[in-house]
Amino acid sequence: LKQDLEPSAELALQLKETTAELIRFKAMYQNRVDELVKEKVAKRKSLVNADKETVDTLKTRNLALRDKVVSLEQSNTYLLKELRTVLEKNQERRRPLVRTSPSGKPVHVQTT
Repeated sequence: LKQDLEPSAELALQLKETTAELIRFKAMYQNRVDELVKEKVAKRKSLVNADKETVDTLKTRNLALRDKVVSLEQSNTYLLKELRTVLEKNQERRRPLVRTSPSGKPVHVQTT
């Protein structure tokens, strides 16, 4: 009977040690899984924050570009008005002046 119990006791001891090792391994494994999940969550948050920063940067650039476009449109409108004014003045200078001769007939005088 004692001989039958020795292998049983040895197996029980091995089972106990294996179970303890399994519990330690399972705890280690779970800790590693938790760490990986935390890292992944932190990475996602980091990417989301980076995306938000990128979006904010792009919005700021977009607003700056809109302001620049508005400014250029205003400048363009002003320059078109100035160009019309200059063209009109130039056109007036090229128009022939009509003067009357001593006999009363109109005489066209070309200006330069």
